Amino acid sequence: MSPTAYDTWLVGLREDNESMPSIDEQQAFLDFLNQKTTAEEAALAYTHGVTNAKYQDPDSLWLLLWQAAQEWPETHQCLVELLKAISHLPPITREGKVGENPELDYWSGLPEFEFGLREYWDGQATRVIYNAEPDIHSGFINLTSFNARLFRDEVFQLETWAIMTLSIALEKDYESQSHLLDTFIPAAAQYILQTGPAVYKCDKEIIFAGPLLEKAREKGPVERWGFWKERFASVQNREHLKDSTRAMGKEVADRMQKIEKDSH
Repeated sequence: MSPTAYDTWLVGLREDNESMPSIDEQQAFLDFLNQKTTAEEAALAYTHGVTNAKYQDPDSLWLLLWQAAQEWPETHQCLVELLKAISHLPPITREGKVGENPELDYWSGLPEFEFGLREYWDGQATRVIYNAEPDIHSGFINLTSFNARLFRDEVFQLETWAIMTLSIALEKDYESQSHLLDTFIPAAAQYILQTGPAVYKCDKEIIFAGPLLEKAREKGPVERWGFWKERFASVQNREHLKDSTRAMGKEVADRMQKIEKDSH
């Protein structure tokens, strides 16, 4: 059987990355992407090494999953299904010193996944600022879209992430680096397009306002949702941005208007 695009991608990833899961774990992941196994079967096979090891943690498993989300946005739904299946696995029992809790619960609630993903996403955002390679920018948009999918499907409660991502895109002045808006606007838009009603209803002041919002509030009260909507709407008039970004700005502003209307 000829190798799939996923097979070829993973071969290239092995050559550039030392922090890879074992060969058996990689194969379990590939089999799932290639639709050879169910999410439940893949969850058991993918975590088998960590579950049965004496010391191993799941960090390399999560890294491979994040990299897949960056490269292949069409896998996002199946990756969510895999994570849900993993989250239902029982705790790991390992021998330890007398008095130590022998159970390690890496799976229920996926606590290390969420924490690690935040660090990984922050690192990718920094790469976007300092690197113009298109793959880095498209990968960041894909990764943010995956985060929004995790929020939408209630794998994690990511209200804070949503507010932070929207703040980065809409509340900072990028006049000297306006090209960054071609990445940050489509990335932030994912939270409105996929989880807009949840964002509308949540506490939007859970993180500090960005510089542009602070400046606007010096003249009087400014509601954050309304500020974002105006900023998205203004994107369509910025001729130096890509046509796709400008169209996205209009689409999101219209979507926000509809969410407001439907909520009253």
